[in-house]
Amino acid sequence: MVPTYRRPDMLVGCLRALSAQTLPPLEVFVCYRDGDGQTERALLSLGEKELSLVHRMVLGSSDNFAAGLRAGIAASSGDLVALTDDDSEAPPDWLERITGYFRDASVAGVGGRDVLPSETVLAEVVGRIQWFGRRIGNHHAGVGGMRDVDFLKGVNCCFRGDLLREIGVDRRLKGSGTVIHTELSICLPMRRSGWRLIYDPQLSVTHHIAQRQDGDNNHRGEFNTSGFGDTTHNETLMVLEHLSPLGRIAFACWSFLIGTAFTPGLLHCLRSVATGGEPATQAVRRWWATRSGRFAGLRTYLLLPRPTQLVAKRRP
Repeated sequence: MVPTYRRPDMLVGCLRALSAQTLPPLEVFVCYRDGDGQTERALLSLGEKELSLVHRMVLGSSDNFAAGLRAGIAASSGDLVALTDDDSEAPPDWLERITGYFRDASVAGVGGRDVLPSETVLAEVVGRIQWFGRRIGNHHAGVGGMRDVDFLKGVNCCFRGDLLREIGVDRRLKGSGTVIHTELSICLPMRRSGWRLIYDPQLSVTHHIAQRQDGDNNHRGEFNTSGFGDTTHNETLMVLEHLSPLGRIAFACWSFLIGTAFTPGLLHCLRSVATGGEPATQAVRRWWATRSGRFAGLRTYLLLPRPTQLVAKRRP
């Protein structure tokens, strides 16, 4: 599953890497918007081997990332469905290695490290949501052995096809182009149903981190208020659904009062202003966008509950 938007060179590299797999994919869904001529031209430039695998999912011109992923997942037929980004390149044994994890009947999904070109930070804790709702990602920096996690990262993950098609991508997620935290809407229902998600840092892909073409580059060194609010809305909504009643109360207090440097509560905002962590005006903008996104996520959680899902329980 490869959602894409106006990144033709990256897309070609991604598709060539997929066509070179030692275990060839049965089908590759490239999901893009109508009117994206750059993607069309990139697909036409592919060789016969690469193009023979591609299923084009052409969406409406205003559809976002989540709509593309949702359409591709619904159209898929595989026992296993892998997700990746158009700015990633998988090593030749990526898919062959992935299949081995699913011999364990309790495993619903598996993912690994996305190696960033200039990243040197390493982390032991990966893919966890603490009891009070703090989300720890670090998928790009994971070290150590294989371990169970609460959520995976969309650039490098694979799920049982039947489960993935049953859950889909939550329609309440917001984003005009990029839609952050789609992975949470897939992974957390699986975890609540007792399925295991496995992270193995040895299962890696190269992630080039290309600039997004829809204006939302909040995870790429820029700040977009609207996109940031949507991101925080999505995180808040997914985390609230996952937590216990006590955890939801703790999350509300922690997120509004403390938060993190990236999604600050009041105290983190004041600290950033006092220490010069970022310009005062941007620190306040970041805090306000976070606050607005938190309230929007809480409102969606209370007013638009997710339809009841009959996610298959993990087999004993």
